Amino acid sequence: MLKGQCGQTAIYQTKNNRARAFLFHCKRWSCPTCSPRKRRQLRAIATAGKPDMLLTLTHDTKQPLTPDEAAQQMTKALTAMFRWMHTRSKTANFGYLWVIERTQRGFPHCHALLRCQFVHHREISAKWKELTGASIIDVQRITSERQAANYVTKYLSKEPHKFDKTRRFGISKSWRQTDTDRTVDAFWQGVPVQTVAYSFSELVAALLSAGMTPEASSKTHITFFYQDPTLTPPTFNSS
Repeated sequence: MLKGQCGQTAIYQTKNNRARAFLFHCKRWSCPTCSPRKRRQLRAIATAGKPDMLLTLTHDTKQPLTPDEAAQQMTKALTAMFRWMHTRSKTANFGYLWVIERTQRGFPHCHALLRCQFVHHREISAKWKELTGASIIDVQRITSERQAANYVTKYLSKEPHKFDKTRRFGISKSWRQTDTDRTVDAFWQGVPVQTVAYSFSELVAALLSAGMTPEASSKTHITFFYQDPTLTPPTFNSS
């Protein structure tokens, strides 16, 4: 596992006559640098799924469960709930994204975005009570992309809470309508990476000083190359 100082340590990758310089990100929800980026990414994924339903599910606090136990019960029940909704609605392109949040009393509740044809509120409530003992739910239909964006901003603007032995959020395999948010450069697949004893700006300066030419850049990295394909990028000590 790569280690470094988030937002400062540089990551380096080379192949043939090309090199890539990355700025290291730890990708932890608790990180003040990475958490806002992860929330933006989650909101983008949520909107890209083109949901038409918002479902809020609660926990029955009368049950003798700790918050962590309640979260485990809830996440297990979600799998059964969405399987039932898929079958009951007969939705061909059914998909979902759910996020667990922590209430002021410390217990979990869930916001879920779905692509799902009509299922009556009473049926959903009865099924959730059967699975968890809780019957308080809220169902709202989403009729426009703007409404979907508003819901995503409102309900996914906070950091999903991490209860013990549970995930913060879940996404069905069918949720993403396209793979554009997961684009991978096949050229670099499987190529090892290393953290180097440079800051990101120092690594970029070193590659420029070595005569490499910037080829492409994004928010996360800069790619360099040598015009002469027989040349190989410089090596650096690991941090």
